[in-house]
Amino acid sequence: MKPIAENRFENELKILSENSQLRAFPQIRVASTGSATDLSHNSYFNLHANPQINERAKELCQNNLFGALASRLVMQNTPFFEQLEETIRKWKNCEHILLFNSGFTANLGIIQALTTKNSAIFSDRLNHASIVDGIRLSGAKHFRFNHCDYKHLEDLLQSNTASEKLIISDVVFSMDGDVANVAQLIQIAARYGAFLLLDEAHSLKALSEIKSDNLLIMGTLSKTIAGMGAYLQCSDTIKKYLINKCRPLIFSTALPQSILAWNIAAIEYLSENKNLGKDLLLKAENFRQKLKEININFGNSQSQIIPIIVGSNENALNLSKKFLENGIYIPAIRPPTVPANTARCRISLNSDVDDKILDKIISITQNVETRRLASPPEGT
Repeated sequence: MKPIAENRFENELKILSENSQLRAFPQIRVASTGSATDLSHNSYFNLHANPQINERAKELCQNNLFGALASRLVMQNTPFFEQLEETIRKWKNCEHILLFNSGFTANLGIIQALTTKNSAIFSDRLNHASIVDGIRLSGAKHFRFNHCDYKHLEDLLQSNTASEKLIISDVVFSMDGDVANVAQLIQIAARYGAFLLLDEAHSLKALSEIKSDNLLIMGTLSKTIAGMGAYLQCSDTIKKYLINKCRPLIFSTALPQSILAWNIAAIEYLSENKNLGKDLLLKAENFRQKLKEININFGNSQSQIIPIIVGSNENALNLSKKFLENGIYIPAIRPPTVPANTARCRISLNSDVDDKILDKIISITQNVETRRLASPPEGT
């Protein structure tokens, strides 16, 4: 007899299918295979295709491609870890850096380690799923403030009596492409004696010039860097504390040398090419102006992430299919990743996208009936 729970699984899958929300791994050949231009990935500067970085990484790792074999605390604190942390520290111009295996596990571990059941966490309503899960696992009291609504955040802080407070926000919100007011968040955190944890996974603008005793910054190495892993900018005390208290760090096998080598080479390249972010953000702004001229709803995007919001799941799937038929892969994003009735095709611009591709996107979108059916998501 099959397990009783399997009936529930089958019913839930059926409901997802009926609502056009059933997920599957995409079977799509993208630009690397000469088929579709890929506007889904997060390698914003296309460093994954940079031969200079590739050669430097191969030189560093000396063809040692096997895994790390144990956790960093047990045996794998090779010089590469400290070299990568120092490379990031210089790049970010900060006090200390601590490496993690991924952005997701970094957020899980950092939030759990730094809070207790007596702590209060104040999180932007549209923060990444890893932040939401980290808060759930921490057992701390959770208060969600309306998206980028800092008056609401202050109201929540004023009415809370917890002695230890943690405010958390993405810097660039991954599905909407809008940007948090970092300076205001730092002021609020200082005013209420709270730590502020910023997730800059999708940010192209350096936060290195911002200095604050209450500020923690988590960034990933799997997006702009096109590698793997994550880092935390923090004080010496926080770094030592997390090494002793952060479960995903303590109990995970370390990153392999080949990945460490890639990360080092990519960050060295970024340190020498400081205008890449500025150039891409200008390209994104020019593209948004063209979308605005034809009345396309892109929410409050202020970054290289630009959603075309079409409302229903069916509309998003149909538009994504239309793009693919024209040689461009732009994925449909549906609930629960985004709020209900705000399904969209999420464009992730990168440095190599030329004007011909952008003009083709404009043309396709302009001729799709669903473009006027959606409203911007609440708070954007």
